[in-house]
Amino acid sequence: MTTPNEAFQIINAGHQAWAQANRDHRLAPPDAGFSHRLANFARAAAEAPRWLPSGSGRRARMETPGRCRKRPSPYELRTESGRRGPAELWQAFDAAIDTRRQALEGTDARAIAEAFAQLAAAARQLAVAVAAIDGIPLDDETEDGDSAPVKHAAG
Repeated sequence: MTTPNEAFQIINAGHQAWAQANRDHRLAPPDAGFSHRLANFARAAAEAPRWLPSGSGRRARMETPGRCRKRPSPYELRTESGRRGPAELWQAFDAAIDTRRQALEGTDARAIAEAFAQLAAAARQLAVAVAAIDGIPLDDETEDGDSAPVKHAAG
């Protein structure tokens, strides 16, 4: 069983990973390492179920960070930024962002976790597509397909 201290550490690490993935897009130089940032964003979203509350009801709402619920997507991920990649994948990404935003307004931890999983899948597909367009490897998959930390390409 997880101790309260261990649970706090998991939640804190998850919040920090999510915040860093978003910061990476906010502070990004134009186009440098875009596919790698998308892959890190996908990974952070995929990890969200580990740090989101496991219950439902008010507890889930209270423990979901307010800044996570209300902060808009980084500019680099918004439609008006001129983002690169297949339009249909961006449409799926935008739908996943909306689903996550709606889920975070509610109190169902399972719905929130599923919304983050949908967002992770959409971001991952975009990362792979953008890397293919750029002709660069993502360098973030092991032979069995599991994700490993992304190696950032030099700007």
